[in-house]
Amino acid sequence: MSKAPASDKFDFSTFAQYADQRNLSLHNAETDESGEYVHADWLMTFEYNRDSGAYTQANLQVIREELEPHGDDWTEMDFNHPACGWIAFIVCKPDSKALEIVAEAMCTIEDFPLLDEHRELVFHCTRCGEANLSSDDDCPWGAEGRYCNEECHRDHEKKGECECCGTRVLECDEDHLDNDHGMFCDDECYKDHLDEIAED
Repeated sequence: MSKAPASDKFDFSTFAQYADQRNLSLHNAETDESGEYVHADWLMTFEYNRDSGAYTQANLQVIREELEPHGDDWTEMDFNHPACGWIAFIVCKPDSKALEIVAEAMCTIEDFPLLDEHRELVFHCTRCGEANLSSDDDCPWGAEGRYCNEECHRDHEKKGECECCGTRVLECDEDHLDNDHGMFCDDECYKDHLDEIAED
């Protein structure tokens, strides 16, 4: 009795189904002359995102290498996402060798988190995004991730939450006030904070 394909274990959505269900903005979807998605019936498989950890990044690298000889049967697609910036998938042609390669890799990951345990892991600084090797003892860990150095760690901790309402402030830009009183979402939060100080 022949072994069932690894892809049978997963309920993969087609690209068209996923796009309709999530209503997310797609960066790089190809369309034909009629405006239909070229890969509408292809399957969404291995998922990763902007904040994926070192294990996911290492596994993604292994899967990409194994898929290289099958370039016509797979691609990668990424979507805007309100929580983590973007999410992406390896998208495979149905009933293809590429699909089985990814499905077999995903089965392996369910039993053991790394496809290649000898591969050097790379961590990305939570603050600035720079890559840091796991063997670098000068890269400090924090409550929310790993950092290039103590300066990045301090900057990220400092620019964490609005002093007034507690809303997470992810980026330091002109819309986020940063001064001696702390970090604030906007002028309204800053004024409310000053009013509270005056009342005290």
